[in-house]
Amino acid sequence: MTVTAPKVPKPNQFQQFITACGDDPYLENILKSEKGMIQYEDPRKNLVIGSRPPRHICGLIYEIQQEIASVAGPCLWLTPQENLHMTTSELLSSCSESEVDEVSAIVQPTLSIEETMSYTLTHSTRLIRPVISYDATAFALSFVPAAEKTIDAYTYHHLRRDMWDIMSKSECQIGSRYYLPSAHVTIARFAIPPEADRSKTLEDLCGRATVMVKKIESINQILESTDWKQFGSPSRGEWVVGHERGLEFNKGCSWYGGGEAVYVGQGF
Repeated sequence: MTVTAPKVPKPNQFQQFITACGDDPYLENILKSEKGMIQYEDPRKNLVIGSRPPRHICGLIYEIQQEIASVAGPCLWLTPQENLHMTTSELLSSCSESEVDEVSAIVQPTLSIEETMSYTLTHSTRLIRPVISYDATAFALSFVPAAEKTIDAYTYHHLRRDMWDIMSKSECQIGSRYYLPSAHVTIARFAIPPEADRSKTLEDLCGRATVMVKKIESINQILESTDWKQFGSPSRGEWVVGHERGLEFNKGCSWYGGGEAVYVGQGF
């Protein structure tokens, strides 16, 4: 007698990825608050120096967002255009409002805030070759600091270094989340819609995962080529930090691109 082993369903290669999706209770509460379902304010306050992308980068991001959204389903929160940002340096992360206000009051005179936020007027730096990166919480458009020509002797890494040195002069303890060099703009996050059934929404996402990842790979193939097809010219992917507006000194709820712009430097 031959005994046939029961068939075991083939595991979804993205199961761990799917299970982790939507595990951002802060964003879920913010979305519920926006719909009037609860009263909520994000308790995590930050103090950062950031960069806002110029219009041509925002336009590129919008087109990429729409491409991903077309296959991702309902559990994707697209970063609004006005919230798009890149963290250049972080002084404090996930602190109380009083802590952030105290350090901000100490740091601003030390930083020479007007001069520091306009630093890119005399220290321009290029970011190039954007590609989509992702994990189980978010999608980002990640750039490479240009260092290909003599005009790129000063890179984005040098800018981050200089901002760190300037902040260090304040003698305040710096509590940054980012220790590795990074040049990315978060363009979307996974979030379960407030009215949705969590298990059904994740099940739907599970069915879309393979197609979604293939979509990202196809977009990256275009971005890594010399022919951008529907995205136009590769020149759209070049970002000179400080173009249109300088650096931004931001405090408050800046996790998703919000917060209070205390001072914005001069752009070119």
